[in-house]
Amino acid sequence: MKNIRKGLGKGMGCGYKNLAPMDAHIHSLSARGLKTRYTQKDIAKVIHKQDKYDLIHDVPERNELLRDYWNKDLDFEDKWMGGIRHFKLLPLENVKKAVSKGFLDKDSVQNESPSVKDFIEFMEKWKGYGVTAHGYAYAKERKEEDVKSFPKESMSIEGLEVHNPMVFKNKAFVNDWIKFNHGADELDSERSWWD
Repeated sequence: MKNIRKGLGKGMGCGYKNLAPMDAHIHSLSARGLKTRYTQKDIAKVIHKQDKYDLIHDVPERNELLRDYWNKDLDFEDKWMGGIRHFKLLPLENVKKAVSKGFLDKDSVQNESPSVKDFIEFMEKWKGYGVTAHGYAYAKERKEEDVKSFPKESMSIEGLEVHNPMVFKNKAFVNDWIKFNHGADELDSERSWWD
């Protein structure tokens, strides 16, 4: 099988959008507790288990929290795909609400990313700078109690965004932005992303 992810995070590809066709599948596996380094046999076992259950996309309180933040940049992003749906520009207040409601676990990470707690601390530190979060929500299994190893939360943060170019005139912010986001698979002056 050809590795379409070769060179990811090394400045060798077209960025996030070149992975769009596989992204939903990859993140769906990640949300289920699988890393893509698992063998096809391991993945098949979990997918087979998942096929026995209906997925619940409609988590009204969570979806209301994300209603204005669903990613609509690409046609495929405006719907559930592979059990996930992307959000962007999520403000600090909504991230905190997601934690308080149990949709995000403060200690959870997206692969090698900082924890949700770390993201919140960075966003609080630079509150007036318009730092927002992006990530995805994922569907829950109707009989989740039968699958003990799956996460209880239903959201994941993949990185941060800043859409105010004026903040990069502040050297302290720039230094902190680079330091905090060091190790991200993609990093520029507007966005960090951990795969």
